[in-house]
Amino acid sequence: MNKTVLTISGVVIVGVIGFLIFTSGDTTPKPVANNNSSTTPLAVNDKSTGDVDSDGDGLPDNAEVLLGTDPQNPDTNGNGINDKFDPNPTKAEAPVNTAPAVTGTTPTKVDPTTPALATVNDFSINSVLVENNVDAVTGKGTSDHLEIFLKSTGKQDINSLSLYYTITDLVTNEAQSYTVPLTGFVLKAGETTSVHVDTSGEAGHFRANPNSLYYKSPNEMQFVVTVSAPGHLAQTLTVKKDKGGAELAD
Repeated sequence: MNKTVLTISGVVIVGVIGFLIFTSGDTTPKPVANNNSSTTPLAVNDKSTGDVDSDGDGLPDNAEVLLGTDPQNPDTNGNGINDKFDPNPTKAEAPVNTAPAVTGTTPTKVDPTTPALATVNDFSINSVLVENNVDAVTGKGTSDHLEIFLKSTGKQDINSLSLYYTITDLVTNEAQSYTVPLTGFVLKAGETTSVHVDTSGEAGHFRANPNSLYYKSPNEMQFVVTVSAPGHLAQTLTVKKDKGGAELAD
Protein backbone atom coordinates (compact mmCIF):
# COMPACT_ATOMS: atom_id res chain seq x y z
CA MET A 1 0.00 0.00 0.00
CA ASN A 2 1.39 3.38 -0.99
CA LYS A 3 1.10 6.00 1.72
CA THR A 4 2.00 9.69 1.57
CA VAL A 5 2.28 11.68 4.79
CA LEU A 6 2.32 15.48 4.69
CA THR A 7 2.71 17.47 7.92
CA ILE A 8 1.67 21.14 7.88
CA SER A 9 1.76 23.21 11.06
CA GLY A 10 0.82 20.35 13.36
CA VAL A 11 -1.89 19.04 11.01
CA VAL A 12 -1.10 15.60 9.63
CA ILE A 13 -2.61 14.79 6.27
CA VAL A 14 -2.25 11.12 5.34
CA GLY A 15 -2.98 10.08 1.77
CA VAL A 16 -3.83 6.42 1.27
CA ILE A 17 -5.05 5.74 -2.24
CA GLY A 18 -6.71 9.09 -2.56
CA PHE A 19 -8.07 9.46 0.99
CA LEU A 20 -7.31 12.42 3.23
CA ILE A 21 -7.15 12.10 7.01
CA PHE A 22 -6.24 14.99 9.28
CA THR A 23 -5.61 14.82 13.00
CA SER A 24 -4.63 17.03 15.88
CA GLY A 25 -4.03 16.61 19.58
CA ASP A 26 -7.46 17.94 20.60
CA THR A 27 -10.51 16.76 18.66
CA THR A 28 -13.18 18.38 20.84
CA PRO A 29 -15.61 20.44 18.67
CA LYS A 30 -15.01 24.15 19.17
CA PRO A 31 -17.76 26.75 18.62
CA VAL A 32 -16.78 29.65 16.40
CA ALA A 33 -18.44 32.83 15.21
CA ASN A 34 -19.84 32.48 11.69
CA ASN A 35 -17.89 34.47 9.14
CA ASN A 36 -20.01 34.41 6.02
CA SER A 37 -19.76 38.16 5.53
CA SER A 38 -17.28 39.67 3.10
CA THR A 39 -14.97 40.73 5.94
CA THR A 40 -11.55 39.05 5.82
CA PRO A 41 -10.27 37.82 9.22
CA LEU A 42 -6.76 38.56 10.44
CA ALA A 43 -4.11 36.11 9.25
CA VAL A 44 -2.07 34.06 11.69
CA ASN A 45 1.44 32.96 10.78
CA ASP A 46 3.06 29.83 12.16
CA LYS A 47 6.60 31.04 12.72
CA SER A 48 7.92 27.49 12.99
CA THR A 49 6.93 26.63 9.41
CA GLY A 50 6.05 29.91 7.73
CA ASP A 51 2.56 28.61 6.90
CA VAL A 52 -0.24 31.20 6.74
CA ASP A 53 -3.55 30.59 8.50
CA SER A 54 -5.67 33.46 7.17
CA ASP A 55 -8.79 32.73 9.23
CA GLY A 56 -7.04 31.60 12.42
CA ASP A 57 -8.89 28.27 12.60
CA GLY A 58 -5.75 26.20 13.14
CA LEU A 59 -5.63 24.95 9.55
CA PRO A 60 -3.02 26.49 7.24
CA ASP A 61 -4.36 27.88 3.98
CA ASN A 62 -2.58 25.24 1.90
CA ALA A 63 -4.20 22.48 3.99
CA GLU A 64 -7.65 24.03 3.52
CA VAL A 65 -7.27 23.77 -0.25
CA LEU A 66 -6.71 20.02 0.13
CA LEU A 67 -9.60 19.67 2.57
CA GLY A 68 -12.00 21.72 0.43
CA THR A 69 -12.63 24.30 3.17
CA ASP A 70 -12.53 28.10 3.05
CA PRO A 71 -9.19 29.64 4.15
CA GLN A 72 -10.98 32.93 4.85
CA ASN A 73 -13.71 31.46 7.08
CA PRO A 74 -13.02 29.45 10.27
CA ASP A 75 -16.50 27.89 10.00
CA THR A 76 -16.87 26.95 6.34
CA ASN A 77 -20.28 25.28 6.53
CA GLY A 78 -21.76 27.81 8.99
CA ASN A 79 -22.76 25.26 11.65
CA GLY A 80 -20.91 27.00 14.49
CA ILE A 81 -17.99 24.53 14.75
CA ASN A 82 -14.40 25.46 13.94
CA ASP A 83 -13.25 23.75 10.72
CA LYS A 84 -10.33 22.04 12.47
CA PHE A 85 -12.69 20.21 14.85
CA ASP A 86 -15.66 19.73 12.52
CA PRO A 87 -15.89 16.13 11.22
CA ASN A 88 -17.82 17.41 8.17
CA PRO A 89 -16.70 21.01 7.58
CA THR A 90 -18.46 21.24 4.19
CA LYS A 91 -21.75 19.69 5.31
CA ALA A 92 -24.18 21.64 7.48
CA GLU A 93 -27.38 20.10 8.81
CA ALA A 94 -30.66 21.46 7.49
CA PRO A 95 -31.89 24.33 9.70
CA VAL A 96 -34.58 23.89 12.34
CA ASN A 97 -36.63 26.36 14.34
CA THR A 98 -37.19 26.19 18.08
CA ALA A 99 -40.83 26.70 19.13
CA PRO A 100 -43.12 25.70 22.03
CA ALA A 101 -44.48 22.16 21.79
CA VAL A 102 -48.20 21.80 21.19
CA THR A 103 -48.77 20.06 24.54
CA GLY A 104 -46.68 22.33 26.72
CA THR A 105 -44.03 25.00 26.93
CA THR A 106 -40.94 22.83 26.50
CA PRO A 107 -39.08 23.94 23.36
CA THR A 108 -38.84 21.31 20.63
CA LYS A 109 -36.92 21.29 17.37
CA VAL A 110 -39.17 21.26 14.32
CA ASP A 111 -38.92 21.72 10.57
CA PRO A 112 -39.07 25.48 9.76
CA THR A 113 -41.55 24.80 6.95
CA THR A 114 -44.16 23.35 9.34
CA PRO A 115 -47.31 25.40 8.53
CA ALA A 116 -48.50 25.43 12.17
CA LEU A 117 -45.37 27.28 13.21
CA ALA A 118 -44.66 29.40 10.13
CA THR A 119 -48.01 30.48 8.72
CA VAL A 120 -46.94 33.84 7.27
CA ASN A 121 -46.36 33.23 3.58
CA ASP A 122 -45.27 36.71 2.56
CA PHE A 123 -42.17 36.24 0.41
CA SER A 124 -40.97 34.00 -2.37
CA ILE A 125 -37.86 32.99 -4.28
CA ASN A 126 -38.55 34.21 -7.80
CA SER A 127 -35.47 32.59 -9.32
CA VAL A 128 -31.94 31.42 -8.62
CA LEU A 129 -28.92 31.94 -10.84
CA VAL A 130 -25.72 29.90 -10.65
CA GLU A 131 -24.42 30.84 -14.10
CA ASN A 132 -24.87 33.55 -16.75
CA ASN A 133 -25.12 36.25 -14.07
CA VAL A 134 -25.52 39.85 -15.19
CA ASP A 135 -24.40 42.99 -13.36
CA ALA A 136 -27.57 44.93 -12.46
CA VAL A 137 -25.83 48.29 -12.92
CA THR A 138 -23.81 47.80 -16.11
CA GLY A 139 -25.94 45.13 -17.73
CA LYS A 140 -22.77 43.19 -18.58
CA GLY A 141 -21.99 39.60 -17.75
CA THR A 142 -20.26 38.96 -14.45
CA SER A 143 -18.57 35.96 -12.85
CA ASP A 144 -20.80 32.96 -12.19
CA HIS A 145 -22.06 32.89 -8.61
CA LEU A 146 -25.08 32.01 -6.51
CA GLU A 147 -27.67 34.78 -6.86
CA ILE A 148 -31.11 34.50 -5.27
CA PHE A 149 -33.97 36.78 -6.34
CA LEU A 150 -36.43 37.39 -3.50
CA LYS A 151 -39.84 39.04 -3.66
CA SER A 152 -41.80 40.35 -0.69
CA THR A 153 -45.58 40.08 -0.96
CA GLY A 154 -46.28 41.35 2.55
CA LYS A 155 -46.74 44.71 4.22
CA GLN A 156 -43.89 44.40 6.72
CA ASP A 157 -40.11 44.23 6.34
CA ILE A 158 -38.51 40.82 6.92
CA ASN A 159 -35.18 40.54 8.71
CA SER A 160 -33.23 37.75 10.41
CA LEU A 161 -33.25 35.86 7.11
CA SER A 162 -31.03 32.82 6.72
CA LEU A 163 -29.87 30.92 3.64
CA TYR A 164 -29.29 27.17 3.49
CA TYR A 165 -28.17 25.56 0.27
CA THR A 166 -26.90 22.22 -0.94
CA ILE A 167 -24.67 21.47 -3.92
CA THR A 168 -24.70 18.00 -5.47
CA ASP A 169 -22.29 16.84 -8.17
CA LEU A 170 -24.60 14.90 -10.50
CA VAL A 171 -21.73 12.75 -11.80
CA THR A 172 -20.02 11.71 -8.55
CA ASN A 173 -23.06 12.28 -6.26
CA GLU A 174 -20.80 14.12 -3.81
CA ALA A 175 -22.82 16.66 -1.85
CA GLN A 176 -22.03 19.73 0.23
CA SER A 177 -24.28 22.02 2.26
CA TYR A 178 -23.87 25.45 3.79
CA THR A 179 -25.74 27.74 6.18
CA VAL A 180 -25.34 31.48 5.61
CA PRO A 181 -27.00 33.92 8.03
CA LEU A 182 -28.00 36.93 5.92
CA THR A 183 -26.76 39.35 8.56
CA GLY A 184 -27.62 42.97 7.79
CA PHE A 185 -29.92 42.07 4.91
CA VAL A 186 -33.56 43.23 5.11
CA LEU A 187 -36.25 42.31 2.61
CA LYS A 188 -38.41 45.40 2.57
CA ALA A 189 -42.17 45.27 2.21
CA GLY A 190 -43.18 44.93 -1.45
CA GLU A 191 -39.55 44.79 -2.60
CA THR A 192 -37.95 42.51 -5.18
CA THR A 193 -34.20 42.23 -4.74
CA SER A 194 -31.33 39.75 -4.91
CA VAL A 195 -28.85 38.14 -2.55
CA HIS A 196 -25.32 37.44 -3.82
CA VAL A 197 -23.12 34.63 -2.48
CA ASP A 198 -19.67 34.69 -4.03
CA THR A 199 -15.94 35.21 -3.44
CA SER A 200 -15.78 38.81 -4.65
CA GLY A 201 -15.60 40.46 -1.22
CA GLU A 202 -17.97 43.18 -2.44
CA ALA A 203 -19.94 45.09 0.17
CA GLY A 204 -23.36 43.56 0.74
CA HIS A 205 -22.33 40.20 -0.72
CA PHE A 206 -22.06 37.02 1.35
CA ARG A 207 -19.05 34.75 1.16
CA ALA A 208 -18.98 31.44 -0.70
CA ASN A 209 -16.42 28.70 -0.18
CA PRO A 210 -13.84 29.10 -3.00
CA ASN A 211 -12.86 25.43 -2.61
CA SER A 212 -16.41 24.10 -2.86
CA LEU A 213 -17.73 21.79 -5.57
CA TYR A 214 -19.17 24.83 -7.33
CA TYR A 215 -15.73 26.29 -7.99
CA LYS A 216 -13.73 23.07 -8.28
CA SER A 217 -15.89 20.50 -10.09
CA PRO A 218 -16.40 20.68 -13.88
CA ASN A 219 -19.47 18.43 -13.69
CA GLU A 220 -23.15 19.24 -13.90
CA MET A 221 -24.50 20.21 -10.48
CA GLN A 222 -27.79 20.65 -8.68
CA PHE A 223 -28.44 23.42 -6.15
CA VAL A 224 -31.30 23.30 -3.65
CA VAL A 225 -31.74 26.74 -2.07
CA THR A 226 -33.86 27.49 1.01
CA VAL A 227 -34.42 30.94 2.52
CA SER A 228 -36.14 31.19 5.89
CA ALA A 229 -36.90 33.63 8.68
CA PRO A 230 -38.51 33.09 12.11
CA GLY A 231 -42.31 33.16 11.81
CA HIS A 232 -42.31 32.99 8.02
CA LEU A 233 -42.87 30.04 5.72
CA ALA A 234 -39.51 28.95 4.31
CA GLN A 235 -39.12 29.05 0.55
CA THR A 236 -37.14 26.53 -1.51
CA LEU A 237 -36.09 26.40 -5.15
CA THR A 238 -34.00 23.87 -7.07
CA VAL A 239 -31.80 24.75 -10.04
CA LYS A 240 -29.18 22.93 -12.10
CA LYS A 241 -25.85 24.17 -13.40
CA ASP A 242 -24.42 22.97 -16.69
CA LYS A 243 -21.07 21.19 -16.69
CA GLY A 244 -17.95 23.32 -17.07
CA GLY A 245 -17.41 24.85 -13.62
CA ALA A 246 -17.95 28.43 -12.52
CA GLU A 247 -16.91 30.94 -15.19
CA LEU A 248 -15.19 34.25 -14.56
CA ALA A 249 -16.27 37.52 -16.14
CA ASP A 250 -14.32 38.64 -19.20
